[in-house]
Amino acid sequence: MSIDTYAKLQAECMDSLNRTDLAADVTDYSPATIDGAVKRAIAKGELRVVRRLKTKDFEDSTAMTTTASVETISIPSNHAATKAIVLTGNPNVVLALKDLSTLISDNPSTGTGVPSAYALYGTNARLRPIPYAARSLTWFYYNRPTPLSDTNTS
Repeated sequence: MSIDTYAKLQAECMDSLNRTDLAADVTDYSPATIDGAVKRAIAKGELRVVRRLKTKDFEDSTAMTTTASVETISIPSNHAATKAIVLTGNPNVVLALKDLSTLISDNPSTGTGVPSAYALYGTNARLRPIPYAARSLTWFYYNRPTPLSDTNTS
């Protein structure tokens, strides 16, 4: 049997688990909708596949602009994993990825300058030094495709 629809994938997961009671599990994540544990597992599996495979099919980029004296920029909404963040200009500058504590330790001042590094934190990237002016950048990343659902079945 080929699994060529979302409904068949859900059925296969429930058969494998031998837990048909999970189909209508109401969750805190979506209280207005019946959104079963199997559906959540499928969504988590999709994101895990994207993060592990990192194929050209998932590559994307977006142009953004920093704001003077603002430390953060928002992560793209369909972001799964970052490849690089590049300040565009002459010359282009590839920002170094650091964990948050290292980023702050290396740049403890809240002074401004040309950003040279970033850390991902929540739904934002924090830049250090904090941009002194609006700067264009390109965020290269792996996107998260539209998840399978009852309305997006393939």
